[in-house]
Amino acid sequence: MFLKKLLLNSLKVFPVLFLFSPCFGQLAVFCTYQGVEIPCRLIFENTTIEKGQYDLDVMRPRTTPMYYLRIKKGRKVLCQILGDRYDYPQMTYYERTTSSAIPDQCTLQMNKDPKENAFYFTVHSGRKNRLFPFLLLKFKVKYEE
Repeated sequence: MFLKKLLLNSLKVFPVLFLFSPCFGQLAVFCTYQGVEIPCRLIFENTTIEKGQYDLDVMRPRTTPMYYLRIKKGRKVLCQILGDRYDYPQMTYYERTTSSAIPDQCTLQMNKDPKENAFYFTVHSGRKNRLFPFLLLKFKVKYEE
């Protein structure tokens, strides 16, 4: 009798868990930049992104430590770039929370490297970011003038 009740109750719970499990696999957006002016033509895999204004999202899956930069024009997603995480210099917790090297909010920096013909997006997630604080991320894309 007890096993029968346990089996029936578990059959009621598992479909509910199965319905809500896809939400755990989604990407969590933790930094959003709107109207970012990209100064040159970017080339990523088979996608070419012209000069102009774009919306950028920095995302991470909740289960793995991989970081993506999504470039959008309106609602259309043009590409997702996989990035690298870099560590800040060794600091104590007090230095991390008070140092001016780590910004309070999400910041975006863009740099060109003509030697490698690469364009870098550097993202500091900031110390007050609720989801993923104290991150330094770099995303690399080829560019053309």
